[in-house]
Amino acid sequence: MLKNLKASPLLLPIGGTVALIVGGGIAFWALTHPNFAPGTFPIGSTVIPEDALMVLSTTTEPEQWQQLRAFGTQKSQELLDQNIAQVRDRFLFDNGLDYERDIQPWVGREASFALLSPQGETEPPANGAPVRLPNPQPVLLVLPIQDAAKAREVLGKSRDGQQWTKRTYKDVEIQEGQVGKANKTLVIAVLDGKLVVVANSPRAIEQAIETYKDRKSIATLPGYGNALGQIQTGPRFSTLYLNLPAMAQQGGRTVRPDPKKDTPTQGWAMTTTLQNDGIQMKSVLWLKPDSQTKFSTDNNAKTMATRLPADSIMTLAGGSLKQFWTDYSRGYATNPIKLLDPASFKQEVRGAIGMDLEQDFANWMDGEFSLALLPVASGSSPLNPVGVTMMVQASDRRAAEKALTQLDETMARKYNFKIEPNEVANQDVILWKMPNGETSVTRGWLDDNIAFLTLGGSVAETFLPRPTNPLTNQPMFKQVTSDAKTAKSGEMFIDLEKVATYKDLPLLRSPLSNLFWIEAIRSIGITTANTSDRTIRYDAIVLLKKGATPGVLPSPTAQIISPPPTISLPVPKKK
Repeated sequence: MLKNLKASPLLLPIGGTVALIVGGGIAFWALTHPNFAPGTFPIGSTVIPEDALMVLSTTTEPEQWQQLRAFGTQKSQELLDQNIAQVRDRFLFDNGLDYERDIQPWVGREASFALLSPQGETEPPANGAPVRLPNPQPVLLVLPIQDAAKAREVLGKSRDGQQWTKRTYKDVEIQEGQVGKANKTLVIAVLDGKLVVVANSPRAIEQAIETYKDRKSIATLPGYGNALGQIQTGPRFSTLYLNLPAMAQQGGRTVRPDPKKDTPTQGWAMTTTLQNDGIQMKSVLWLKPDSQTKFSTDNNAKTMATRLPADSIMTLAGGSLKQFWTDYSRGYATNPIKLLDPASFKQEVRGAIGMDLEQDFANWMDGEFSLALLPVASGSSPLNPVGVTMMVQASDRRAAEKALTQLDETMARKYNFKIEPNEVANQDVILWKMPNGETSVTRGWLDDNIAFLTLGGSVAETFLPRPTNPLTNQPMFKQVTSDAKTAKSGEMFIDLEKVATYKDLPLLRSPLSNLFWIEAIRSIGITTANTSDRTIRYDAIVLLKKGATPGVLPSPTAQIISPPPTISLPVPKKK
């Protein structure tokens, strides 16, 4: 059993950035102390079962949706409108519903969508047979009733062509029918005249009723209220909750819990708020109450941004590279974001240079680190306009020198690099030169204990000597990351406007250029902090370009074949 495992907050590097941008995001961890503000829970939380895989709550206020649609370029705005229309068609028009006609007149300020666990609809397999997941995946749509009179007027209208059946479950009337072109199942119930619950299966609606009656919902999950209390600021646009252990189980096509794959993770929650110049996302990860795993409470990412030039294109920094690698390797099997297989990577390193990644390198990399993409120094060759630099604070300079010297010798012997001592800005460096004489790698030391290595274009001159105009002075960097005085365990910064000028580089083309909605983003900043031994915060800011005034959404892609049912709402008794 793991005890006092010190976990890193940087298990959401570049791969997780894209997830955060689109409102998803996947990761781990932390909370315990009950101290959250009233009204934190999204409307509808009381009917969503506690084993739900995912819950997404979004505002229904037209003004906020118009604000979101006003960001971006023409292409990204068109893409966003298409995605909104597709969601509308899939969950409304395909099910015989029209938002403006059937929902907008009475709905409250927020609606919730929940992806339920298949376990609630799956019978235990006989004789060890594999579990068959239900098709479709059970989902709930929870719509709060703000105007009961208007809801009775709209939903109580009788329409021709209806073929709906009614039944009662735990004193709640349920209506069920086949709707849309594909004759999909649609099940609807009204709870206490306050919530309209829509599901795609009879069992899903029954689970919602059971949850509402028994008061055992996601709102009672350990740490969930605390998490939302930490990250709720101002009128939110959306709230996302992920049940990470359950999602990991289903990702492996396993419905019922597997003790061998159990993790200490409880969940992850994120709130999204629209700002004048972009989107702010605050998230928290927390552990199960009985977990013996604990997080390091160190927040040592302090100085690396001061060593990088203001025109840095991308940066990723943290407090301890050794800790980061240890935690990533240990949690790889259950980590939803698998950027790099640690075992395979270790084998590749050993095969390429004959050295052990952990014993020869990670062991002395126990201080701050950064990985950055920098533009080359002025006057350098335009053939290679950018370079990658890595900086690592060494806890053992002697061990570091030994490993780096051995690496020099291997590259000279095995790959015919010419190893030459040289100087950059009056500081000693080592150059790796290819057979044609072109410098491929420059390595050296900063302040006696920070090893640096550059690859690609000539960038050492941009941070040697220490830049007089560092990244911390860059207005956009300051806008999207926490203040330098704020304790943090890691940070990431991407200047997408600069990235757009390097579209032809393979390094950038692969992850970014195919996503043309990236063009709508000016910059991204993510800051991580260990707020307790069971809590990790991820705060992200995405600065967006201002677009044209939004027009009308695309027309529905599906006809309304079968009208929605006539729903009976209770009439308040006169006092």
